[in-house]
Amino acid sequence: MDYTKLVCRSPADFHLPFGASENISVPFGISFNSEEFKPWTEGLDRFRFYNNPVIAEAVPNEVTIGKMAEIHLLAEEESTHFFEPVPTGKSRHDNFGILCNFEEFGNSMGMYVNETAILCVSPRIPGDPEDYSEETVKVTVAMNGQDFGEMESDAYVTFLGTGSPLAIWKFIITILLLALLGLGILYCCAALQHVELPSQGPQQQL
Repeated sequence: MDYTKLVCRSPADFHLPFGASENISVPFGISFNSEEFKPWTEGLDRFRFYNNPVIAEAVPNEVTIGKMAEIHLLAEEESTHFFEPVPTGKSRHDNFGILCNFEEFGNSMGMYVNETAILCVSPRIPGDPEDYSEETVKVTVAMNGQDFGEMESDAYVTFLGTGSPLAIWKFIITILLLALLGLGILYCCAALQHVELPSQGPQQQL
């Protein structure tokens, strides 16, 4: 990428060894030719292969819009576990932490609690609470800050606003009616432009 960064692609056909734990961290080396490697593994840098944890539920599963809330995601205890993110040994601005995704409401930071729980902070939702009635979204987690396990989550959170569902539907119907009225006016104007006025015949003189 530049003099200080390069990109490595992980092997696509790698699978965790039989009987291994759900994640494994491996050292890595970099070679600028096909024979000589200079491992950069003296620090805390490791590359981790893992299976996405299966999320069973979110607690609480209802949150008030406009207030920050802590949401715990609980893993299927019998089949999967959460794990701490790989330490980078660098600044706090590194993008290698846990991220939580709330679909159209975006991402928020996540924090490892233990093997069965991840703590997510409710995302910042645009607009005002009265703009929403109830919105239910699926919550997913990226243990590496990038790859969200959508297929491995059964957690849903409902965000509660102060808007009335009836008022929201009235607003939507009003917008649709105004749009139809505008289309009708345009259609009538276009039709009038194509109408030919009947010509008057010659007048008779008495």
